[in-house]
Parts: sequence; C-alpha cells; structure tokens
Amino acid sequence: MDEVIKMVAKKAGITNDQARKAVDAMLEYVNSNLPAPIAKMIQAALAGDTAAQDKLVGGVAGLMGGGKDATKQASDLLGEAGKMLGG
Repeated sequence: MDEVIKMVAKKAGITNDQARKAVDAMLEYVNSNLPAPIAKMIQAALAGDTAAQDKLVGGVAGLMGGGKDATKQASDLLGEAGKMLGG
C-alpha cells in the first residue's frame, strides 16, 4: 500500500500524509459502495497481491464477454489505468 501512497503523492504533488488520507478515503468509498468480495479484491490488488490483480483482470474480461481477446483487452485496460496512476 505504501507504493500506492507514494505514487499518489508524486502524481498529485502532495505529501505522503495527504496521499495516505486520499487513499484511505478512496478505500472507504470502495468498502461502502462495492460488494465485500470485490472491495477485498481491490484492497488486495492495491497491496500488491498478484493473484488478486489477476482475478481483477479476469473479472473485467468476463464483463467484456470473456475469451482470449477480452482477457487481453482487460489486461491492457487495467495496465493503462495503472500507468495513469503512475504504475
């Protein structure tokens, strides 16, 4: 999670303490508005759990219709989101 906080601080031009508050607020929103299994998966992925990251790719691919092309597109989409966040 520290990696995410550092990335948010750098991208936003704020202190690590401010970034931690922003990340905490985002996680609070996720926990309050998403089903518990999805919220837990997102938290695990943000913490660096590669299995959770893979499950997120699979879940997004499923929403896109499944199959090899959807998995690649989902992986690309999540990869681009990560780049936007500095990952």
